[in-house]
Amino acid sequence: MADRDTVVLVHGLWTNGWDMRLLQARLAAQGFRVRLFRNRTVTRTVAENAARLHAFLAEQAPEGAHLVGHSLGGLVVLRHLQDHPGDRVGLRLAIAAPFQGSLAARRLAAWRGSRWLLGHSYPQGLDGQGPRAVPAGVRFAVVVGRFPFSLARLVTPDLPSPNDGVVAEVETLLTGEVPRQVIRGHHMGMLFSRHLATLVGDRLRRASLDPPPGHERPPMSDAEKKRGLTLVLTGDGKGKSSSAFGMVLRAAGWNMRICVIQFVKGKWQTGEERAAARLGTIEWHALGDGFTWNTQNPEQDRATSRTIWSLCQERVRSGNFDMVVWDEINFAVGMGWLTGAEVADFIRQEKPPALHLILTGRNASPELVAVADTVTEMVEVKHAFQAGIKATRGIEF
Repeated sequence: MADRDTVVLVHGLWTNGWDMRLLQARLAAQGFRVRLFRNRTVTRTVAENAARLHAFLAEQAPEGAHLVGHSLGGLVVLRHLQDHPGDRVGLRLAIAAPFQGSLAARRLAAWRGSRWLLGHSYPQGLDGQGPRAVPAGVRFAVVVGRFPFSLARLVTPDLPSPNDGVVAEVETLLTGEVPRQVIRGHHMGMLFSRHLATLVGDRLRRASLDPPPGHERPPMSDAEKKRGLTLVLTGDGKGKSSSAFGMVLRAAGWNMRICVIQFVKGKWQTGEERAAARLGTIEWHALGDGFTWNTQNPEQDRATSRTIWSLCQERVRSGNFDMVVWDEINFAVGMGWLTGAEVADFIRQEKPPALHLILTGRNASPELVAVADTVTEMVEVKHAFQAGIKATRGIEF
């Protein structure tokens, strides 16, 4: 693409782009040529707005551009990819876009007299019936926020956690090799965040440049390709997840493709996730309902775990990774949300031969111990918590 510095912003529902103005100014200050595409979110369908975006690019950015869409705008960006794959686009980045459908929109659509608020944005869009997959080889990234307080929660008090107050992270999932990044911010408020502007700018610059010499991913030898290991890290002692993330760092040093999926630590801001975001090469999904050993809503936890388990299977089947971590999956099995037999059967039958798979969590089931190549049990000899010392930044999170 010749004009890699052009960025087109696509706004969300009920706005005419005013909410993107500060992001536009901050990206311009970073050296990008920024254009705002105004889509008619209520009076036109997502597909119609994607067609208008196609025409806009031909006129405003004939040499090509990056696309950045917020919320409904992210759905327009993905629909544009499906309907106009030949357009010259570098990176497509979606911010808080509910590709799986919006619970808040479904509630509004179900209330008599309020469907007009959504208009034509709902069918094949906010209802989750639009595109939900990214083809191989397409540069697409997702940014999600975490800030669970919003007036929208009056409509959706049962919105799954973690969420940004309007859209849940599980609603932003896509099929395909799509890196994700999490920031602290409200659904719309994050657009005014300097951190988001910096993150978006960094993503766009990386998409515009080829890897510098010496940073290309070295080819794996035949010996390396022959056998990927399955490791189980269990026991009551500290260090299970920490050990897994140490291997993630080591693999990242070899430019390996890595995916981390967490079952129960979704509400915590952790150092390992922040470090992964800085590296920008690790796909990270923290989708659980928060760190807890005493669940208060077992049915929701079970449903959330089944959703995360589906993602675990999809990411392994994709063949896009050299290492995948299922963090705290043993805990999910121990709680009865999953069964050890189904997880072990999937590993035996569908894990790619060269993939390294790491499972963490206490009380690993016999089935998972049996299927693993390496099993390590962390034994607690002494723990600072017993002396009244709370979880420490940089040590526990």
